[in-house]
Amino acid sequence: MRNTQQAAQAATPTTGSLFLCWQTARLVARHRAGNYAVVELAVEREILGRPGQFLMARAECGPALPRPLSLLWTEGSRIAFLVKDEGLLRARLAEAPRGSLFELRGPYGTAYRQAIDGQRRFLLVGGGSGIAPLEFFARCHPEMVEATVFGLRCAADAAVLPERNTLVEELGQGTAGARALDMWRPGLGIIACGPEAMYRQLAAGLPDHSGVYVALEERMGCGYGACQGCVVMTTDGPVRLCKDGPLLPLEKVKW
Repeated sequence: MRNTQQAAQAATPTTGSLFLCWQTARLVARHRAGNYAVVELAVEREILGRPGQFLMARAECGPALPRPLSLLWTEGSRIAFLVKDEGLLRARLAEAPRGSLFELRGPYGTAYRQAIDGQRRFLLVGGGSGIAPLEFFARCHPEMVEATVFGLRCAADAAVLPERNTLVEELGQGTAGARALDMWRPGLGIIACGPEAMYRQLAAGLPDHSGVYVALEERMGCGYGACQGCVVMTTDGPVRLCKDGPLLPLEKVKW
């Protein structure tokens, strides 16, 4: 297991040139399984990202626009993403040869630890590439984790994280959400990152939404709140997911 605790606790810059400037990253390792890949990149400058934060990423050469990617882990000059082989950028990360160059900017977003009730223990409920920030959180804050419930669509996909007992979740079954509802008890929190259908399943099945948090997703142009492209409406009014999220209390989400 990689030593991510120190990086997770370190202060993360939110202003200045390192926050806004791109840096080059070289693809150095990849583990591919089914439609997913864990991709490791070597960066020029250490990225002190924390669980729940993301980087804006783009190919050094090519037509793909920048996309936000959640950190799976970060250690010194190495970082990792969990990506699904879809879309121009993610497909390139999943398939490009070692040595391929990409560009990164960030980290952005509010770390999960800053957004949650620190007095609770949590079930971590993840689906697809939404597993990445939860896996990072589990590594950095094991004392806050009651259990993990991760789901991927087929056994081939589930092999991308061999150290985790990942559920095989066929389309429409809602396996991860159903398992989480079975495991929940009063006082236990939930941090969920995955498809909206899973969030709706949790919202309908839980008698108490306090201590339950969901990571929302929208298109992001800048990553730091300037473009207003990722604004969502909550019970408290509009929020920018890139700056005020992406993790929000379930009770404040307006479906």
